[in-house]
Amino acid sequence: MAHNNKAESGVAEEIAPLTSVGEFLDEDGLAEALGPMLNQEPEPNSPPPQDEDLEAPEEDSPSNEDSEVLSQEEEVEEGDQEVEEASSGAQKRIDKLTRNWREAQDTVKHQEERIRHLESMAKDNNSQVRPNPTSDNPYAYMQSAGEVESEEQLVEEWLDWCEDNPDGGERDGKDYTDDDVKSIRKACRKAQSRHLPAQRQYVEKLSQFNSVAEQIYPFWAKPYSQEHKVAQDMLKQVPGVMNDPSYKIIIGDALYGRVMREKMAMEMRGRGNRQSAPKKAPPQPGTPKASVPAATRRDGANSKALQDFYSDQGSEDALARLFSQGAVKME
Repeated sequence: MAHNNKAESGVAEEIAPLTSVGEFLDEDGLAEALGPMLNQEPEPNSPPPQDEDLEAPEEDSPSNEDSEVLSQEEEVEEGDQEVEEASSGAQKRIDKLTRNWREAQDTVKHQEERIRHLESMAKDNNSQVRPNPTSDNPYAYMQSAGEVESEEQLVEEWLDWCEDNPDGGERDGKDYTDDDVKSIRKACRKAQSRHLPAQRQYVEKLSQFNSVAEQIYPFWAKPYSQEHKVAQDMLKQVPGVMNDPSYKIIIGDALYGRVMREKMAMEMRGRGNRQSAPKKAPPQPGTPKASVPAATRRDGANSKALQDFYSDQGSEDALARLFSQGAVKME
């Protein structure tokens, strides 16, 4: 400010001799008046004017740089952790889907095996051995209460039809005469009074014996087992045994008795082979020959009884002889 005051006072001293406007407007007067101002030089030590609002940029301190680096590292670590968690979750989902897929595969395999088993059972049921109907019992082939009930209902329907059509008529696309009606009525009455009640009683006993047979010989409840197939073959050979409601127990005893007999025979042969034969003395004159062991004779008799039983188609008489000779024993 002192410098500016001095300059203003100097300019005033130079302009002061101009006493009139005309002198000031004169070219020489104007030059004389402005000369000191134009020729004036700034002081060498005066600093250039600066804007007070401008400030020097602040340099980042080392602490700020470190904090930024740490922050970036934390962000990277958090990002890696999120990636690991996402990867772990995806792997868990993959493992779960794989486990579910394997369980589904096992279920499908089990169902396929069950379907094959049911198909095999259906074939076995179609080829199941049944007793043959006879003149004494035309319903002997029935093996369940449901079959008997259906036949009883059918007999009732035929009797009603015969009463409504005593002179004959048509039923199920077939013509019947009055003589046919009489024969049908007679057969239905005999079925109601004799055959069906007897078969119902047989079926009730059969159900009880079958329950016991399946406990003693579980193969009867497993149509796909080898023992069941062998038992069916035996029934085909001796169908007469099925007239007895306990025929499954009889066949089971015969089957396992045969197995035990064959097993015992093999053990006896094995023991005989392991034993060294003793030296025999030369035969002496007059020495009687050794008789056949009783066990051997008994085995031969049992074998013959079984053969007779099979050849006689399992008749009751042959079965009685079989038990009386001890070929098959029931405990």
